[in-house]
Amino acid sequence: MSKDRKTKYCFTEYVNHMIRFYLSTPNGLKLKDKSGASIANWMAVQRVLYKLPEEELEMVRKIYAAQKAVPVSVDQYCKDTGEDPEKVWAYIVKLNYKVARYRGLV
Repeated sequence: MSKDRKTKYCFTEYVNHMIRFYLSTPNGLKLKDKSGASIANWMAVQRVLYKLPEEELEMVRKIYAAQKAVPVSVDQYCKDTGEDPEKVWAYIVKLNYKVARYRGLV
């Protein structure tokens, strides 16, 4: 798996949506109003994000909470924090792949 910033899998946008959906439900998922796919998506993201150290989770929150495209959010995050964009992109690609794997997309 290549981890450069140009890596974009067929599932990347879907996984980005899944992560944003998960982060938009900080108090948990209300199951009665959700489809099976929404529940499976939420659970896949939870399995990955639940294990993250707090500083990594905070980075993910900042990048995905912005109502901008992920590349724009990553660039802004790197400008604000001084983080190396290549390292952040490698992390995001790896994160996306893990979520996709738990969801059964790969």
